Amino acid sequence: MSATPLPTAKEIRDLFEMLLGRSVEVSPDYEILKPDEEFGCCVAFFNDAMNNVCAACIMDLDLCAYAGAALQLIPAAGAQDEINNGTLSDSYIENVYEILNIFSGLLNKDDAPHVTIGLMYTPGEELPGNEYKMVTSYVERRDSVLDIEGYGKGRFGVMCFN
Repeated sequence: MSATPLPTAKEIRDLFEMLLGRSVEVSPDYEILKPDEEFGCCVAFFNDAMNNVCAACIMDLDLCAYAGAALQLIPAAGAQDEINNGTLSDSYIENVYEILNIFSGLLNKDDAPHVTIGLMYTPGEELPGNEYKMVTSYVERRDSVLDIEGYGKGRFGVMCFN
């Protein structure tokens, strides 16, 4: 069995465009996105059938707000209010969870372990030490800036651990 595959920038863009129903530009981010950004990040872990963590995704507050709003057709001003408040309301958190749950499909390829979304930490929640080390380590990863048409830019990272 091979390792969990790292999605390409095109796969990430295509998934976000399909889910949000609008154009999304994906460009490289040359800095590792860390959970302790100014307002925190959303971090989701993806586990195999043996509950081993195989991958993780991290989204900054801006991307959580913009993607969460776009998914539910909430005007961009609503997303900006969430960003200005520095927190996400429950509906935005649910939308981000749904996006990342669907994102797990990009991690599931033939001859790789089947993974599903496990724990998800929301902006402002402190990650336990081991989880923090995992998402800030130098592993196979792709850090990107996503620009959602009509909403704005945010940072996104995906990493594989096996």
